[in-house]
Amino acid sequence: MHKTTRLVGLFGALALVASACGGSATSAPSAAASAAAPSAAASAEASAAASAAPSAAASPAALTGTLTVWEAYGASGTTEKDTFDKMVANVMAANPGLTVTVTDVPFANLFTNFETQAGAGSGPDLYIAPNDSLPKEARASSSRMSAA
Repeated sequence: MHKTTRLVGLFGALALVASACGGSATSAPSAAASAAAPSAAASAEASAAASAAPSAAASPAALTGTLTVWEAYGASGTTEKDTFDKMVANVMAANPGLTVTVTDVPFANLFTNFETQAGAGSGPDLYIAPNDSLPKEARASSSRMSAA
């Protein structure tokens, strides 16, 4: 149960990062589809134009830049760590301009390391940990942001 909750949180965090770094495109309705006459020929033409629209839609922009992630999955066994590493590898393979640096920080040191780094104005872009310490860590991050 605990592993499932952590993986769901991880997927959510990665989705947020991917959506924040990438753009999205929507396709406009086909002019042929909206101007179609009730005749069979016009209906067939509108149908062909509508079916071609999804393939003509622009794909989202590739992610670029660098991202530093701290995680403590190594402490919980190889299944979570292996799954996380595969997800990061898939994201990087799909986005050649993106560099993700993942650091496995022992769980016992994760919060202390973050607080120390945040106080010095550095630290990771993202770290994965249980959210029961979120308010305290957010305050440390806010201090980091205002000092930078």
